[in-house]
Amino acid sequence: MSSIQLAYPSISSSPAWKWIILSTVLLGANMSSLDVSIVDAAMPTLKAEFGAKS
Repeated sequence: MSSIQLAYPSISSSPAWKWIILSTVLLGANMSSLDVSIVDAAMPTLKAEFGAKS
């Protein structure tokens, strides 16, 4: 039975990388939510500015 060898075992097995990846994913999710709320608040102004009808 063969075992899988990691190319960089010291990097991938380090707990610090897991926290960095988790922080990046959570930051991206929060930025997405913030972006949606900003667009939602600005939509009436954008509609009026461009003369769009709903």
